[in-house]
Amino acid sequence: MNALTYKKSMLPRILLACTATLLLLGRRCNAEMVAYLSDARAVSSHQFASDLVFRATADHIGDELEFVEIDLSLSTVSETSLTNFSLVQFDAAFPFSEWQATSFGQNPDSPSRLVMEPFSPPGTDVFSIVDTNPFLIGTLTFDFSSLALSDGDTVRLDITGIDDGTEVRTTAVSLRSAGESTLLDLTYTDPNGGPTTSYTITSIPEPGVLSIGLFFSTGVLLRRRRR
Repeated sequence: MNALTYKKSMLPRILLACTATLLLLGRRCNAEMVAYLSDARAVSSHQFASDLVFRATADHIGDELEFVEIDLSLSTVSETSLTNFSLVQFDAAFPFSEWQATSFGQNPDSPSRLVMEPFSPPGTDVFSIVDTNPFLIGTLTFDFSSLALSDGDTVRLDITGIDDGTEVRTTAVSLRSAGESTLLDLTYTDPNGGPTTSYTITSIPEPGVLSIGLFFSTGVLLRRRRR
């Protein structure tokens, strides 16, 4: 299902669902789905990675996560907006690896977005929220080998998303409670991270520099042995 179509189909239910749950559960609409990106870490000489983690507040225990949309449109490379989102690879963690997904750069109409849902293939399970512990959605890996980056340049991944006029931002989730589905914006209040993570490029010594260093190190070692 197209993400925008899914979101628009949900809009008439949002107010009704929130009103009903307020009457029945009082503070229900104050429940939050908290998200964060972990600190960026180098995984090779030209790649860095960051984990996408969710954590539900207590009011969501018993609910089911059934739709995830993550938008990287506010991400930047050296203060310039990121435009090639296929540089970001997303590896979903289990059980989200069983869901149907359209990853970054795959949808020409919304290349900045990742969309995941369990409705296909038939029988794929939704994710049941059983506690308030954080759970891993997946890992984003950014490959900057094709970019002409210099020492000190910074890549910043941002999952905040934008307001596209559908009452929730382009980064959002759908939760099902008592058979009723509701779209929610994510919140970013976890002490372990927030909606952004940054990675600064550091110099890698040229092969010639490494050879010179090895030559002098070998020379010093030989002199020590002769003594």
